Amino acid sequence: MKSLAYCLIAILAIGVAACKKSSAAADDPAPAPLVDLTQLVGRWQIKKDEIRVYSIPGNNLLKDTVFKISSTPPPYYLLYTTTGMAYQLSAPYAVPGTTRLVTDTLTASAYTVSGSTITLTDVSSGIVQNVTIQALNAITLQNLTIFNATPDYGWNLNLSTTYQYNNYETYTKVVN
Repeated sequence: MKSLAYCLIAILAIGVAACKKSSAAADDPAPAPLVDLTQLVGRWQIKKDEIRVYSIPGNNLLKDTVFKISSTPPPYYLLYTTTGMAYQLSAPYAVPGTTRLVTDTLTASAYTVSGSTITLTDVSSGIVQNVTIQALNAITLQNLTIFNATPDYGWNLNLSTTYQYNNYETYTKVVN
């Protein structure tokens, strides 16, 4: 009889442990999707830039501005290389007095990837920026950058107040 009681206690303990393990696993957040570097590497043309500005504290939406870029050439490109460098490049323009086209490097950053986050470190200033990749495939890159700052220009906002900026950008891959 004692051995039957011990067996029932052991079975009950295993059942409780199994239930606890499965419920704990359900509470774990899903791992971030991995960025496929073979799809990220290349030149990306900006297509849409949406900026949402929120109050701090309170998180009230104050501004929601969408810029759809249809100009050819676009105002800038992003270039991700296989060497861990990312560049923001100006649109090509003609050198005065020639037919030669040039592109200026607007920013240069070292980048690393972890899950769905790209960490960019500006090589000139050392400023670090985290970008969350929301979608990435062979032709589309969508990302989100969140940062706090005072406005550079007056969107009818107080220029001495810090706001939260959510910057959503959509790019199309340039195939040469």
